[in-house]
Amino acid sequence: MSLFTTLLYQPVLNALVFIYSLMPFYKDMGIALIIFTVLMDLLLSPLRVRVKKSEPEQEKIMAELKQAEKDYQDNYIAYQQAKKQIIKKYRKTFNLRGFDLIVEGVYFITLWWVFSQGLPRQEWNLLYSWIPQPSDPINLTFLNLFDLTQVSPTLNLISAVGLFIILFLKTWWKPEKAGRSDYLLLFWAPFAAYFISSRLPAGQEFFFTILEALTFIRLISNKLQSLGKQMGYTSSPLNTESKSFLATFLKQIKGE
Repeated sequence: MSLFTTLLYQPVLNALVFIYSLMPFYKDMGIALIIFTVLMDLLLSPLRVRVKKSEPEQEKIMAELKQAEKDYQDNYIAYQQAKKQIIKKYRKTFNLRGFDLIVEGVYFITLWWVFSQGLPRQEWNLLYSWIPQPSDPINLTFLNLFDLTQVSPTLNLISAVGLFIILFLKTWWKPEKAGRSDYLLLFWAPFAAYFISSRLPAGQEFFFTILEALTFIRLISNKLQSLGKQMGYTSSPLNTESKSFLATFLKQIKGE
């Protein structure tokens, strides 16, 4: 058994089947995927928060790189040396962003394999001994709207539109004036995402759509908090310091 199967693919497959098995009445792998995505999002929230806090520094890095490119446009060697110094200066931020990209890549590959290979083939031999093996064929749809193991052009379009909305809000609410790169990303990223996802199983695209919904909730929540502070409100029920599970859950969803 390969390292990829043991450390990544098998745990995700088992988690999805386990969540599916806990459903008492209507069993739906799409609903199981929603639960799985929310739980993983909460688990990785510390990394997400750190990446968010590093965004101002990332903007600073880009500004310094652009300035170095401008200052040494006629001296390639000097530019490369200046670039190395900037990377060394902000090494922690580069490492954090690199690790975040690795995690996203692992997500991408693992879910693609689960929905293109594992679930369609019903590879129950990979289930852990304590995971109940499905006695009936698994319902591999979401509310019977689309098959999670097949390409869904409709879901791809929804996901692309969702990405556009998120990028639009981020660009619109950006503290500083949006630049040319922001607008290029706004218009080209959704098109690229749509064409890339045209070859992916719907389960993987549904996963990204769920993440987009969570990101949208955080963006709106953060904006409302910002507006509240401007209007003189310093606290809200969502910012309570209560140790209750609900308060902690809401704070994690918001990315605090």
